Amino acid sequence: MVLLLPATVAALLATSVVDASPSCCERLRAKTSSSKVLDPLSPFYLSEKLAYWSSTCVLTPKCIFTPTSALDVSTAIKALVASNCEFAVRGGGHTPNPGWAGTSNGVLISLSKLDTIQFGEDNSSVHIGAGNRWGDVYAETGKRGVTVAGGRISPVGVSGFLLGGGLSYLMHEKGFAANSVLSYEIVLANGTIATASSTSYPDLFKALKGGSGNFGIVTQFQLQTYPINNVYAGNLYYAPQQFNYLFPAIEAYARTGVESAPKSHIISAWVNVPSRLLDMATFYAFYSEPVTSPPPGIQPFFDIPTVQNTVKVKTVKEAADELTFSWLPPLDDDKVRSTVDQLMEKSVDLARSRGKLVDYMYLNYAHTGQAVIEGYGSDQVAFLKSVKAKYDPEGVFRSLVKGGFKVPA
Repeated sequence: MVLLLPATVAALLATSVVDASPSCCERLRAKTSSSKVLDPLSPFYLSEKLAYWSSTCVLTPKCIFTPTSALDVSTAIKALVASNCEFAVRGGGHTPNPGWAGTSNGVLISLSKLDTIQFGEDNSSVHIGAGNRWGDVYAETGKRGVTVAGGRISPVGVSGFLLGGGLSYLMHEKGFAANSVLSYEIVLANGTIATASSTSYPDLFKALKGGSGNFGIVTQFQLQTYPINNVYAGNLYYAPQQFNYLFPAIEAYARTGVESAPKSHIISAWVNVPSRLLDMATFYAFYSEPVTSPPPGIQPFFDIPTVQNTVKVKTVKEAADELTFSWLPPLDDDKVRSTVDQLMEKSVDLARSRGKLVDYMYLNYAHTGQAVIEGYGSDQVAFLKSVKAKYDPEGVFRSLVKGGFKVPA
């Protein structure tokens, strides 16, 4: 039985959150190692501050805490909660949502130093520190001829990916990446370090499979491994004159390809940059065996003429290192957000008008303001509420941690 926060903390949380002036950082420094608390004048503060995939998420925390163990995280949570200090938690920092893994008013807990990767004796499972990115994980699993259900590109962080469910290249065969998590090491709101699995804290174990950061700070994941290393993967680039052939091909794959070829995976994208005269489609094809020619399930995409084809046998690490596209000028941020909002609104309206709208949204791709947790359905929301009330009764990860998709109150 876990002893949770005392009533005195409830009184603190009922008041306004303390602005994390240097006093919060000083209290944290007094309880932990001063070398792990980086103030803005620290030589390592800037690199930690900027360690986000998207520059739109870069904020200016009052200080940055870089724990090296679950015990460090426990000590920090106790100190911050006791002083009612706002804080944020960052794993790999791959979210595009500002404030979801950062703060300008509080303490940033960066998990970057929790980067251990330890295999079991028979390599059937691996313990992965929450601060790792998938490229580092695949580099280690590849040495042992195995892989895990993880992110599809190397820079994605382990923590947020798995806590959001996780879409991997193996998803059509293994399901959400969270399905492959065997246990979570988690620091609860009262500082307790717990291991949640199917036999220990089973309710928390279930809630963490898509429940995001609502229940504590996960410091380590134990994942099942699979005997896969060499795969058939790469990009297929198409000119605009092929677009009319691509749309029915991707529709057919969505309808039947997943079931007929569960080892396959297709990611479709259309790229248009008028200023660079760039108009093309790029499809990423993946098959989890080292075949030397396209399997029937994805053959239609190879039958359509390409401008360039990079598909070949490669390691999982090499497959995750492929190029991606993004916008660069900060002045375009508002334009991109506005365009995405309009696209989503029109897509929802169209789906609703056709009676095809599904409430579920993949958490890791969702935009701020979307009702993600609510989309899990009333039964699951009720379950998550009960787990939240049990392990975070004072709402630490709602009131002191501002970012992220929250379990409804």
